[in-house]
Amino acid sequence: VIRVKQESGGRFDLFDPASKPDGGQRELCSILFAEQMSDWAVVWEVLYLVVRPQLDGKHDSPSAFGEAMAGDCLVTAQKELLAEWKDFFLALQRPDLAVMLEKHLAYQAKAIELVQEKLKSPALAEIDNRVEAAMRRTMNEKLGDLEASLDSILGPTPSGNSPT
Repeated sequence: VIRVKQESGGRFDLFDPASKPDGGQRELCSILFAEQMSDWAVVWEVLYLVVRPQLDGKHDSPSAFGEAMAGDCLVTAQKELLAEWKDFFLALQRPDLAVMLEKHLAYQAKAIELVQEKLKSPALAEIDNRVEAAMRRTMNEKLGDLEASLDSILGPTPSGNSPT
């Protein structure tokens, strides 16, 4: 924890989940839970700093480390990091912080479950059908406008001759 804080220039204070890296608006805890897509880069960086001594110089930067890690491994590594973080606080006799991380993990798992459930919902299929119908209506309207425009172009000329 101390090494990560030192090597990150104080950006990542794992002693304090409420710390705000780079003086930002968001807490380290919410960033490491990857609540926004852009957070994954920070997760990779923190993971890199945590495991860097074990890399034997194979990956000399967070980006090289990230390139070597498959995307699905990142999610597994993130969960392991958060579980270890929770255990770290339990060992420090800080059950308040451990429970906060544990609850956050549980809420994240529940959120994923609810999203997956919603994606299987018949309502989503109905939305797809409505969008497709709207697209067809718009296409038919525009095609009708195009046909009318072509008819006017291809109609009789002012001289009375019809184009062939």
